[in-house]
Amino acid sequence: MVNKPIYGRDFDRDKNLTYRPQDESADVGYVSPFSEFNDSENIVNVIIKQHQELREFVHVIKSLNSTSVERQRALLDMVNLWTAYSWAEENTLYGEVAFSAEIKPYLDEATEEQAIAQILIEELEELNFRLNWDSVIQNKAKALAEVVDEHIKNDEATYLKLILELLPQEDLQLLGREFTRQFEATAAHNKASLKPSRVLS
Repeated sequence: MVNKPIYGRDFDRDKNLTYRPQDESADVGYVSPFSEFNDSENIVNVIIKQHQELREFVHVIKSLNSTSVERQRALLDMVNLWTAYSWAEENTLYGEVAFSAEIKPYLDEATEEQAIAQILIEELEELNFRLNWDSVIQNKAKALAEVVDEHIKNDEATYLKLILELLPQEDLQLLGREFTRQFEATAAHNKASLKPSRVLS
C-alpha cells in the first residue's frame, strides 16, 4: 500500500482559498520552454509530459465555455493525475536536488503549492465532488486549477531548467525511470481505492 503523501508545511485551513476570477485569456499564449525537449526517460521530459496533461484539465476547468459536466470530469481526472504526479515528484526528485542552494527556494515554493493543492483536494472530497456539482465545488475547482497551473509554470521557469545543468544525463534518466515507477504505483493504488463515482450526465 502506498502511503499518503506528506507535503512540506502545514497550512492554515482557515485561510480564504476561494477562487478569485482572473483573466483566463492570459494562459492562451503560454508555451512551455521545454516544448522541443525530447528524451523519453529523462525526468524533466517525463514531468513535462505530465504537465501537458494537467494543463489540459486546467484549461477545461477555467474555461467559461465548459459545461458543468466537462468541468466535473476534468476535475476528477486532474485530481487523480495530480495526486500521483505530486507524490512521484516529491519522492523521486526533491531529495536529489534539495542540496543545491540555488534550487532550494524553488523547491520550498513548489512544496507550498503542493500543500495548498492537497488542502483543496481534501475539501473537494469532503464536498463529494465526484457525485455533486454546485457553485461552491466549482469555485474550489477553479482555485485548485489556478494552483496547479501556477505550479507548472513555476516548475518549468525555475528548477527544471537548473537540474538539467546540475545533474548528469545518466542520473536524469535513472530519476525518470524511478519517477515513472512511483507514479504508476500511486496511480494504480488510487484507482483501486477510489470510491465509485458518478459524473453528472
